Amino acid sequence: MTPVKGVVIIDGQPRDMVAVRCHPTAENAKTIASIGQAFTNKKGEFTISSISTGDGLPAGEYVLTFEWGQMNYLTNQYGGPDKLNGRYKDPKQSKVKFTVVENKPVDLGRIELTTN
Repeated sequence: MTPVKGVVIIDGQPRDMVAVRCHPTAENAKTIASIGQAFTNKKGEFTISSISTGDGLPAGEYVLTFEWGQMNYLTNQYGGPDKLNGRYKDPKQSKVKFTVVENKPVDLGRIELTTN
């Protein structure tokens, strides 16, 4: 597993509780079963986890999707209306693509998104 991190900026501001989901590309889908994911913190920072916290991803090619909902701490479920209006939820439409090489940590830097 290789660490993958980045920062989500929405409308010019870092946002917390943005769901960042990592999907293998079509070429990798048969060899990589799990989808890595993370939630951003108050600075917009995230570190992808697959099996354990912050463990990263196996080598391969990936795309990211984003959803900005909210956590219901009573039910421990994430959802609600997507403040990004579903614009970044389809892996086939994702413009955030990257490759993970074994033992070479990936820093995706700032990922700029908009609500409209």
